Amino acid sequence: KIPYLTALVSAGPYFDSIKINEGYYLLDSRINYEDFQFVLKSISFHSVRQIFIDLPKNYNILAIIALLDFIGIKPVRCPTLEEIDSSFFWNLECGDTLGTYQLIYKSSDAKDMAVRFAIALAKEEYDFRNRTIINQIYWFIMFILSAYELFETNLRYHYKMILDDILNTDTVKLAIQESILSEICELTATLEQKYAELTKKIQAYEQNLNALIQGETQSYSLRQDI
Repeated sequence: KIPYLTALVSAGPYFDSIKINEGYYLLDSRINYEDFQFVLKSISFHSVRQIFIDLPKNYNILAIIALLDFIGIKPVRCPTLEEIDSSFFWNLECGDTLGTYQLIYKSSDAKDMAVRFAIALAKEEYDFRNRTIINQIYWFIMFILSAYELFETNLRYHYKMILDDILNTDTVKLAIQESILSEICELTATLEQKYAELTKKIQAYEQNLNALIQGETQSYSLRQDI
């Protein structure tokens, strides 16, 4: 059952604006009919990745995600960042070196996870105020956009649309500004520390140089007296 359609049909007899004389039901005026048709088509999809792969570029992926959520078709559980990391990569022991990243062997799993991740991003399921989370999300997105042999053109295209939308949200803009300011503060503190260390070295060098010059002068004076 589709919750939205079930409610629409159930309410039809009580609202003239929902059911018209010909026996047809009117969609909410805010629902784009072409988007609605694609969403209905997605019911037959065998995997969540088909939403991004089969969706033409002239469609708004954000509107599709919102419509899927509104109508209640195939709710997708939002993955944790740990689940995304373990799905995209795995740790491989290689000699004495640990933590070497290798691409997983099932590309279909990676594509499904990428789409689940994108839907979660569109719904703002992650804490964009957390700098660590933002950094991790950034690297996941860069991996998806750059892995053109793994992820289809359509999938990466719709990802860019979601990314553009995320970057324009006030929460993310503020988080980015705070992150930049934080990095500037950290860099400033580091530079001040390095400056202080360098100043001490210069002072020590000057003291040693003065002591050396003074010693040479005294030695020269003694030789002159002799």
